[in-house]
Amino acid sequence: MLDPGVLHEGPVCELQSDLAVEAHGGVSVQPWRDRYRAAEAFDLEVVADVHVPGTEGAYVEISSTDVIRVTVDPIALSFRSVTGIVDPITIDLEPETTDLDIPDDLDDLQLQRAELALGFTTSLGMPIAIRLHVEGTNAQGGMVPLDTEIDLPAVSGSDPELVNVVLDEQNSDVVAFLNNLPETVVFSGTARVGDGVSEGTVASSDSVAARWAIRAPMTVALLAQEINGDATELDLDDSTRRDLDQRLIGLTLEADVTSTLPIEAVAYIGIASDSTSTHTRPELELGPITIPAAGPARPDGGRDGVVSKTVVEVAEKDVGTITQPFAWQGVRLVLPGTDGEFVTLRSTDEVRVRGFLRARILMGDVEE
Repeated sequence: MLDPGVLHEGPVCELQSDLAVEAHGGVSVQPWRDRYRAAEAFDLEVVADVHVPGTEGAYVEISSTDVIRVTVDPIALSFRSVTGIVDPITIDLEPETTDLDIPDDLDDLQLQRAELALGFTTSLGMPIAIRLHVEGTNAQGGMVPLDTEIDLPAVSGSDPELVNVVLDEQNSDVVAFLNNLPETVVFSGTARVGDGVSEGTVASSDSVAARWAIRAPMTVALLAQEINGDATELDLDDSTRRDLDQRLIGLTLEADVTSTLPIEAVAYIGIASDSTSTHTRPELELGPITIPAAGPARPDGGRDGVVSKTVVEVAEKDVGTITQPFAWQGVRLVLPGTDGEFVTLRSTDEVRVRGFLRARILMGDVEE
């Protein structure tokens, strides 16, 4: 164990660190030889045990000038632990880059609440002050920074301790940071170890690890927007097409809708001869299909979906659009917005539209 004055007067340890995102980083201690040579002298006691095996009965000559000498070279020392008062040492945290998977169709969302949860696990027996600088860059190249300061206390025992920090709309700019819809996030900053006052211990096994997570059910003001589903091919065989062309009396679209959205919406089903036109230039658009708002959230945060049914008549002149070979269909969802009011959305919220055609046809023989 070193005299505290040695560490206080001139640090004999060099601290190195790296910040890990979603992985463990660490703080290691290595001898700092130049500072060690210039540091205040201290006594190092070395105890050596010497074993003489004997001569097994043979005579040997021993002189009064014979000696046994043990020489210790202390230039290269490896400490299991170091205790003392450490003047503040600032360490640059190597930048760590991670990608965020931003869901589609969030361009028109405005967050009101969000949380960035940070967790630090430390076994260091000295206080650590972290200045964290985060840069989030969106798909268009726009960057919004987020800065915060975090104090990690010295660990008194041998077991690592977890320090949790939550950045929200009240103590940080996390809402503006996430409203930028960052796809790339870079973590960097500095860590200051020691305060020049408190005595602490650093062991070779000590480490500091950092983890982070974004929590958003999100409270948002939803702007008016449209969401287009994937186009799928209408699955009508030749026999069904022939019956619709020759025997049809009436045709209706029946849509069963399940929604957990907290707002009302309207859906339309577009029909076109190619998949790229079902939303932009449909030859036939069936609707509107009214979707009522789901009920309020339950105490556990979930929300019961609302089920509705809509029936849409298909005009006789439009039947040919549906029965044409290789026809495609696509759902267009229209959200009217919330007029500045905030609602809570969850990642599991969804709208399911299940539609089918119901035909009334003539039975028996028909004239070609």
